[in-house]
Amino acid sequence: MLIVLTGAVATYKRTLANAIKLSLNNITIDGYTVDFLSTPWNVYDSEGTLVYGAETNAMWLNEDGSANEAGLAAFENAKIYERDVLSDASWLNHFEDTFVDLAHDLGVTSNKISVVDSNVEDRLVPSSYQDIIDNYTNRLTDTHVITGVFANWVLEDLKTDIGADNIKVINIQRNPSSAYWAFFKDNPSVVPADDRGVTTDIDFSVSDTLEGYYEHWINAQIMSFKTAELAWVDTIRFEDIMQTGLTISSTEITLPAGMASHNGNITVYENVIVDDNGNEITASDITALNTKISTFDFATNFPTDLSEAENTFLDGVDMNTFFPANLFTALGYTALTYDQIIAS
Repeated sequence: MLIVLTGAVATYKRTLANAIKLSLNNITIDGYTVDFLSTPWNVYDSEGTLVYGAETNAMWLNEDGSANEAGLAAFENAKIYERDVLSDASWLNHFEDTFVDLAHDLGVTSNKISVVDSNVEDRLVPSSYQDIIDNYTNRLTDTHVITGVFANWVLEDLKTDIGADNIKVINIQRNPSSAYWAFFKDNPSVVPADDRGVTTDIDFSVSDTLEGYYEHWINAQIMSFKTAELAWVDTIRFEDIMQTGLTISSTEITLPAGMASHNGNITVYENVIVDDNGNEITASDITALNTKISTFDFATNFPTDLSEAENTFLDGVDMNTFFPANLFTALGYTALTYDQIIAS
């Protein structure tokens, strides 16, 4: 089974992907059950007894205090599993906004973007359409999860190539005000802090800017609006995930504690981050954003696109007719003030 998490950013898709993999795949390592969502991990033996966690490391020791070689080996294998299936895979199957094609999905053009080349020179991971297929074919678990923002036609192609019975797409939406606040709450970094098998030899001169991040953010918001039009896709709200959890194929997904709601708009984790580190986003930033997308203007929201020579075909075209006039209304949300977002 392939599960695709698409839609708005600042919805913690890679965290959700790992939670889904842990909940939907049968995971036992050398007879032990490992709760990878806890910190430190909770490990249980075949009888359900906790043998490793914050209060015990019994799986490492025999009753006489000598080393339990089998338990130690199992723990090392658990670390390998976490790396291969969770840590590394969460990056190698996260395709950012590689497959966004608003021009086609909005009806601006009938041409589709090329998804043939891996574009390793400006992507964190190999990001061709074939990479998705190959990763799925070579998956390490029965349920495989990919994340990013995907054009509708790409999702339709995946359904055809993988089979309608083998794919589930979840389109996550979030109030633009809080999604913007969460995405820009600190200086974002496109490079993971530790090595996940991704390249760091990338020219970020265009994308690694506030304008580049904003375009990534707005692309995802509009794409989630378009993807909601696909009847076979499950569109859900991040706010609902925070408050009532996530259920897939009748299985309740066990989510990290930090994913719980703080006030209906942001998570417990997001609130803690702001309490600990402050927040670079101000009330005036949120007010400006709310105005910017409630009276949507293409030139204001996509200034870099207008400077590209290949977009001369847009001359004389009123691009605003292709976009929602009010993104809040289109998504079924109302704008939030800064104080509402962070309210205790």
